Amino acid sequence: GGSVNVEEAELEEIEKGQKEDKIMEKFKSRVRRCPDQVVRYDRRGDPLLCGAAPVPPAPSCSRCGGARSFEFQVMPQLLSELSLGSDTCEVGGVDWGSIHVYTCDNSCQVDQGYVTEYAHVQCFD
Repeated sequence: GGSVNVEEAELEEIEKGQKEDKIMEKFKSRVRRCPDQVVRYDRRGDPLLCGAAPVPPAPSCSRCGGARSFEFQVMPQLLSELSLGSDTCEVGGVDWGSIHVYTCDNSCQVDQGYVTEYAHVQCFD
C-alpha cells in the first residue's frame, strides 16, 4: 500500500511547527458525531464554520427588503454522496467546505414560483 509509518516522536516534531486551527478542529469534532450528515439545520442560529475567513453578512431580501438569517448549511459530505469533488477547484472540480443558506426573516408570501434566497460558499483554509 501507500501508507507511511511515522513514529510518534516524528509526528510530534512535524506538528510542532504548525499553528493550531481551533476552527477546523471544532468543525471536524462536530462532523465526527454524524459523518454522513449532508445538511445542518439551525434556523436563526450560526453556521458551523470550516475556516477562519469571515463570513460576509447576508444581503437584505430582494422581495421585501427585510433581513435574512442563517437557516441551514450544506456539508461537504454531499460531494462524496454524489461522487463529486475528487478533483480540486483548481482543475475544474467541485469543492467546498460548507454552503451557508440565509433566508428572509419575514418568510415572504409567494403566490407562484420560488423566491431567490442567499447562499455563501465557504472553502477550507
